[in-house]
Amino acid sequence: MVSCSSAHLFSGLLNAAQVNTMVAHRTVLRLALISAKRQLNKHTISLGMNQKRGTAVVWLIQANIQAKKAVTVDKHVAILRVAKCGDFNVEEAKRVADRFATLMHSDLPSFDICEDELDELPSRLPRRASPIGISDLHTVHPVSINESKAKSKKHFTFSKTTIIVCIVLTLFLLILLIALPILIYKNFHDCQPSTCASPSSSPPVSSKLLNFLMPSLYYISVKVYMPTFSFAKAEDDIQISFEGNVTILMHCFTSTNVIYLHAVGLNFATSNVKLTEAGRGNEVEIVKMEIHPKQQMIRFDTKWSLNAGSDYMLAILYKGTVSKQQQPGLYYISYAESAQTKYILATKSSKTSARRWFPCFDEPHMKAKFQVDLSLSAGMKGISNGQEIREEQLGHCIILIKEAEFIFNVVQQALGEETFTNSYTLKNAADFDISVSSNAENKGASILRMMYNIVGFDVFQKVMSTFIQKSTNGNTSYNEFFNILSEISQSHSMTDEWKQKSWNASQIIIPWIEQSSYPLVTVIRNYEDGMVQFKQSRFHMADKYDFGIGRWNIPVVFQHGPAKSPVPKAPYNYVLANVDMLAFCRIQYDEANWQLIQMQLTVQHDLISIKSRAQLLDDAFALAKVGKLNYALALDLTKYLPQENAYLPWLTASRHMSFFYDLLHATKYENQIKKFLIHIYEPIYHRLGFETSSKESLNLQELRSLIWKHACKFDLAHCIQTAKNLYTQYEQSCAESKSSGLCNIIPISLRQTVYCTSIAEAGSNQEWTFLWRKFVEEEDVHEKRSLLIGLSCTKNAMLLNNLLEKALGGVEMNAEVVSTIFHHISMHNVGNGMLWDFTIRNWDALLKKFNNSSVLNSVVQAATRSFKTRKRLEALEMFLSSKVDVGTSRFIFKQQLEITRENIAWLEQYKDDVLLWIKHNVPDSSQFSIYN
Repeated sequence: MVSCSSAHLFSGLLNAAQVNTMVAHRTVLRLALISAKRQLNKHTISLGMNQKRGTAVVWLIQANIQAKKAVTVDKHVAILRVAKCGDFNVEEAKRVADRFATLMHSDLPSFDICEDELDELPSRLPRRASPIGISDLHTVHPVSINESKAKSKKHFTFSKTTIIVCIVLTLFLLILLIALPILIYKNFHDCQPSTCASPSSSPPVSSKLLNFLMPSLYYISVKVYMPTFSFAKAEDDIQISFEGNVTILMHCFTSTNVIYLHAVGLNFATSNVKLTEAGRGNEVEIVKMEIHPKQQMIRFDTKWSLNAGSDYMLAILYKGTVSKQQQPGLYYISYAESAQTKYILATKSSKTSARRWFPCFDEPHMKAKFQVDLSLSAGMKGISNGQEIREEQLGHCIILIKEAEFIFNVVQQALGEETFTNSYTLKNAADFDISVSSNAENKGASILRMMYNIVGFDVFQKVMSTFIQKSTNGNTSYNEFFNILSEISQSHSMTDEWKQKSWNASQIIIPWIEQSSYPLVTVIRNYEDGMVQFKQSRFHMADKYDFGIGRWNIPVVFQHGPAKSPVPKAPYNYVLANVDMLAFCRIQYDEANWQLIQMQLTVQHDLISIKSRAQLLDDAFALAKVGKLNYALALDLTKYLPQENAYLPWLTASRHMSFFYDLLHATKYENQIKKFLIHIYEPIYHRLGFETSSKESLNLQELRSLIWKHACKFDLAHCIQTAKNLYTQYEQSCAESKSSGLCNIIPISLRQTVYCTSIAEAGSNQEWTFLWRKFVEEEDVHEKRSLLIGLSCTKNAMLLNNLLEKALGGVEMNAEVVSTIFHHISMHNVGNGMLWDFTIRNWDALLKKFNNSSVLNSVVQAATRSFKTRKRLEALEMFLSSKVDVGTSRFIFKQQLEITRENIAWLEQYKDDVLLWIKHNVPDSSQFSIYN
């Protein structure tokens, strides 16, 4: 018997591979199939064949808009209660469920497709297919034609019989064309619900869910099987499992008989899934369940369609495994306390991680509340957000922050993320990855600051409060923010500098959001007529990247001489643009104006504001690094630094001075760069001293810590000796105490520097052993981190290798400790020399322990941060080309590869310029220092 196949005619879509006939022989069909598929990629149609039934099947692929982020539920609004172990109460979930507001939804066109078991699906689906003139598609069951069996076995040859065969085939094709409508009609009416999908039941073409169903409440019950750990156990041997029961209250907006949910790494069966109509209790039979791992989805087919406008309860029993080391979903971490290993269970549901510990609609616009019922082992405690009892000024979200990091910038970041990421989720999932990046956060803060200075306090406060009120616990976009900004700014007068302008505030801000990078403003002076011209261009640190031509609306504030004034006419007065860094841009001046600014800084630097002084230093060295300014002009600005007493300019200068030191130390030019840096840091080092006072400002304490850190790093003799003396007193006063923080006489802000310097200069292992004992005994997190940094500074290769081995396999070393060890070992010559070799030698162990976590990235950055030679570049390239599995750190490897190339290029292009300036401007240390 010969299996025959049928296909529809696709006019104008298949080009040379027209499928307009039914081929009787399977082999001929395969040849036609291969020929056709080569032409189909650009037409978003794929051809496949069912091997079991010999049926030609045409797939019409319709893709939804892609989405990367899916935060379905408000993960910071939950009700916690501790339940008894046992069966989960689904009925209770039904009673507490109620219907919530209707969210946005949309209907996407679809086509009827009779689904059979297909051999394969395309690995990458097209973005959208909307062909014109295509009729409804249905596969046709194979038809047996005995009379064609003998003919199907004939071979096609260039003989006299060719014409006869062609005539026979033509007649056969005519018969098929006549029978085709009858076969299609029969197939349509013979199709059963279990095999024939409705318009909404096409296979998932992306990870984005359709808006046919919308959740309003999740009731989640989780039972964790946490074993009792009475002794230290290798993490590889620990397997923690959990069982879950989720009941989802959802509203049906469009009638459908297919339900899609997101789920990853969870196990369940059709028998453990129950769907009922809310309020009526009518059960809806689920006839089939399919798992789509690639799309991270699970599909349920119902016996009959769900009614639009009705609410349904979907209950699912499932099982899963607890992840390790802050992996997405439900994970555990371990720590050591009193020689015992303890464990903490936690959830990480942001972005697309909720689906890893319960099935859900994991989309940003499908937010819903949920209730959590935890069943834990005896002796364990649960901490979560609770039901609101009263409103207080402190806020509505629990924020757990380690004591060591309980400082202003971390607190404001946590509060900002809780407010603007959780309470006000972005509608576009693709925007989420951008919004949480550090670059976006820094740029966003700078743009908000610029907007604040343009519109003034009253307008800014009105815009922010209105935006928050409209978006609370909902979804939003930056376009909605701009609409509010435009409306309010037009109804209020802006600040004095801008109130006479016709600018709309949103028109000023939008280009800063929609364009990459930021502008460089070039100030062109005409010293004869006193005119100033401004020219803007896009600034980027790497010239090889072509971002195109950009245009920004840039607010510019002038300063002439000691105060703000109109454009100066006197040629001997400097022009200072962008005073106090009002606009998010860099400023370039001509050589004469740079020299005038440098003279003002040398004579009386405090006539230029602190923020402007910091900006001048940052702009000058950034421009010099990309070849837009001579390094001599940038370095001339540092001549005033011995007089500087403000923290912000020193913080900026230290970042650029460390760049010089990192590239030139461990070379034959090390002494020259140290001579220059000591020349800059020594005056303020002695002015500040090391004795602190309770009346000192925070800026002064931060400044002393910064100067001491760099002075000792650059081998200032007095700094090193003072640190060693303080460490000796510390050993004596804390010899018997187990708490280093309580008995320590070293000022807190200087402890890291004193520990690090003393251990680096230690003549034996005794100092390191003492500090290690203090690290093990210490319970204060802040002090423990300072001790760890000191341990990482040793120049003893054996001790460093011992510390790295502890970081890799020790129970007392958590992920943050490992990152700290690798980072600070990379900061000195001995450490960065051995760190790369250790990383390569233990890469498999590092990958196994830290893959999918930020720790692996920090390890790679630390191991390669000092690469600046072609030999190191070749070693890194060889490692990446050796087919080694680098896990999730491939991007970081490529980034470090690019940084290494940039370091090599900088040394070749600019090293001589810097050394020549040092030679002509910095005297020998013996001529200016009484401490050497």
